[in-house]
Amino acid sequence: MTELQIAHEFLELLEKSELLSPRRIRQAIEKYDLVSLKTGRDVAALLVQNRILTPFQGERLLEGRYRGFLIERYRIREILGVGGMGSIYIAEDPQRRNKVALKILSREHQLDQGMRARLELEARAGLRLDHPNIVKTYRYD
Repeated sequence: MTELQIAHEFLELLEKSELLSPRRIRQAIEKYDLVSLKTGRDVAALLVQNRILTPFQGERLLEGRYRGFLIERYRIREILGVGGMGSIYIAEDPQRRNKVALKILSREHQLDQGMRARLELEARAGLRLDHPNIVKTYRYD
């Protein structure tokens, strides 16, 4: 898809993405006078510069993508890595108001019982571990 050229198209996609509430979008429009900006890239740059969006979110929106920013209640902030099992994302948990890492099986492995069992085994082991040098596992499903 071609990059969004017009600022209001970018703002429409931002609203569709549900990354920000309509109230927060209105506040950003007023505070940063976003309607005066001409291109989506200008809007994205300003929102990233002011830490309202992450670079990952801004780039995806500029590509015309507005889906995939929410996984259950978590808001995806960045992609941390991709491996043999799937992808790991840095996300925000709005209930706890903290950052979390989400490990998501790739589509090809979601129906593979062996890979699902491997991920579950990894998660169960993570739930039992508690050490300052190990990422804490809070839940899996």
